[in-house]
Amino acid sequence: MTEQNAERQIVILNDLAEIATVTSAFASFAAACAVPSATITRFSLIFDEMLSNIIFYGYPDRGRHEIAIVMARLGAEVHVTITDDGIPFDPLSAATPNVELPIEEREVAGLGIHLVRNLVHGANYRRVDGQNIITLIRELE
Repeated sequence: MTEQNAERQIVILNDLAEIATVTSAFASFAAACAVPSATITRFSLIFDEMLSNIIFYGYPDRGRHEIAIVMARLGAEVHVTITDDGIPFDPLSAATPNVELPIEEREVAGLGIHLVRNLVHGANYRRVDGQNIITLIRELE
């Protein structure tokens, strides 16, 4: 029997190699909660974009930092909350890139965040006690 409401937390270091750990942990969690493979695939892309942005741009000190990821199945939705102590950054306030322009005229920045916005059904950001907290919500396929 699968759980319709379940939660799992994982804490990683700000190292690109850790993204694979998160993706694997989410796939295991999702399988136990009967999350469809299409949702798992979407979150793999989301983790790659969100975590690489945090790791590349969130820590100008290049020191060791922890990033917490909470994965939850809540009925017909999956909620993922990512918490980091990087520089303040609300990805939801970033300008939407003009994807109508020819490739050679497009800005490089912002495409990953644009992709994430299109992969989720809901998102919210807040900054609390020096931490960025973003929650991404996807309805099950």
